[in-house]
Amino acid sequence: DRTMAEDALRGGFTNGVFATGEALPKLQYMLAVGNNLSILGVKAANLRRHFSKSGTLVWYPTTGEFGPRGGNGDFEHHEKLATRFGISYCHSRENRFNNVGTPSPDNTQVRLSDGLLFFEKDAFISGLTVVEANYDQTSVDLGLKYKGLALHTEFYYRTLSKIDAVDENGFAQEITGPNEVITDKGYTLQALYMLVPRKVCVYAIHSMLIDEYKRNPYEFGGGLNLYFTQSRSWRINVQATHIEKGASGGTFGLYTAGQTGTTITIGTDILL
Repeated sequence: DRTMAEDALRGGFTNGVFATGEALPKLQYMLAVGNNLSILGVKAANLRRHFSKSGTLVWYPTTGEFGPRGGNGDFEHHEKLATRFGISYCHSRENRFNNVGTPSPDNTQVRLSDGLLFFEKDAFISGLTVVEANYDQTSVDLGLKYKGLALHTEFYYRTLSKIDAVDENGFAQEITGPNEVITDKGYTLQALYMLVPRKVCVYAIHSMLIDEYKRNPYEFGGGLNLYFTQSRSWRINVQATHIEKGASGGTFGLYTAGQTGTTITIGTDILL
């Protein structure tokens, strides 16, 4: 259930290895190494030797858990206040994964705050095509669940730095000055309530990016989850979201880059 801000700044789907465990009672960790931020649409032959590295620490101070898979909403109806505090970090040296003569890159994961693909020709600076850059993302999340009520929030800080670019003649160009590092910040807010225990959940969402160009795209909306089997394994979802200057886009998700308008969706999830 990614919001616009989360979808715009975070990584996607990749192959790799990971390790999880409990460092201390109620303190869990996850470490992962992947091919890159997202392998969707990227040929194996075009992958570089740079790996994505990420780590997460999560503390559950009150109950030691936050429900199965840490899912949104208090479907389990906690009688004791459940709390979660987490911090995550990811670093990856990202590449456009195809020839600079091709205007559209195979890397469709890294975007600017206006929704444009970072490695697309002229997207960053007119006349330049970015070939490689460092992606660094830090996020902090907080959540609580109590008697059917759930509140979740997350804060994001992303930088794109050490940018290698070429001009229209294929000559390398040094990126200096205010464009040397691109910084984007954002946040997500979600409030959910089980209107009918284990059957009906209503929720509201809001997310926003705070960028250097003062576009500050945002969204707000809400929806309804119906659980006909009284289990998280099957859900029907109805949602309406208004987006201003959308920063997210791609094959997966509910967003279109640059969108201003309202999206209404009806869908279903089946979890095994």
